[in-house]
Amino acid sequence: MNLIVEQVAKLPLHQGSVYALCGGATEDEFFSAGSEGIVARWSLQHLNEATAAAKVDGQVFALLYQPHRHRLVLGTMSGGIHVIDLNERMEVHYITYHEQSIFDLKDHQGKIFAASKDGTLTVWDGETFHLERVLVISDQSLRCIAIHDESNLAAVGCSDNHVYLLDLNEWKIISKLSGPANSVFSVCFLDDERLAAGSRDAQLYVYDVKSHRQIQHIKAHLYTINHIVSVPDQNIFITASRDKTIRIWSAETFDLLKSLDKEKYDGHINSVNKLLWIPFRNYLVSVSDDRAVIIWKLRF
Repeated sequence: MNLIVEQVAKLPLHQGSVYALCGGATEDEFFSAGSEGIVARWSLQHLNEATAAAKVDGQVFALLYQPHRHRLVLGTMSGGIHVIDLNERMEVHYITYHEQSIFDLKDHQGKIFAASKDGTLTVWDGETFHLERVLVISDQSLRCIAIHDESNLAAVGCSDNHVYLLDLNEWKIISKLSGPANSVFSVCFLDDERLAAGSRDAQLYVYDVKSHRQIQHIKAHLYTINHIVSVPDQNIFITASRDKTIRIWSAETFDLLKSLDKEKYDGHINSVNKLLWIPFRNYLVSVSDDRAVIIWKLRF
């Protein structure tokens, strides 16, 4: 693959570490948030015109956009879940069920899934935010969630060094995947058959979803793999790490295609915390402890 990566912009808007990203209402809109509690709203066509969409007390670890309701859902370090109506520019729900950090949020079939440091996965009605279900997964932190919509299967990465596969029809754990030597910080379905997990041990693990067997193991980074995103249309996936790099991989051969660092690509100078793939113009957004939001363009 003749892959070319160009940096479109480096945006130093935030005043603290940036931990969270999500898409928005249009193909060129996205949101970012982090330690300062401010959610920034961006347009890829007007990058110098970012606005503040919300402000909450405390650090924002997770962001989710609800397109049908035009609302933002924020998960915080303190365990609070804030729901912001973007039309009314006001908070419509504030949930304090969790007393420990919310590390990830996902939307599936009208429900909101929240992964917490307290070891539980909570499920909320996406309209009323009434609590529907509490799943006790582990006695350690739940760090990340991936949901495969067609199979109604969820993968939950945990600080007990395992990935839990959940059948969302039966609401039960069907497999406990082992391999990582440390906390699992990111999980991502590469396609219908394969699940990737990134760990604090800096290594990448790939599992067959049906057999639950580990089929690939890659020493992918020098430090923690914080996030993984899949780009199935181009048969690639992308990893972000505490080692300050973003790495692009072939999803077919698992060959390393590009490593975006400070020296060659003017990349991040601290831990890269989150990625967002935006099909609009094949853009990749990355955020970091260095406070920067970087926009990358991939040419295939």
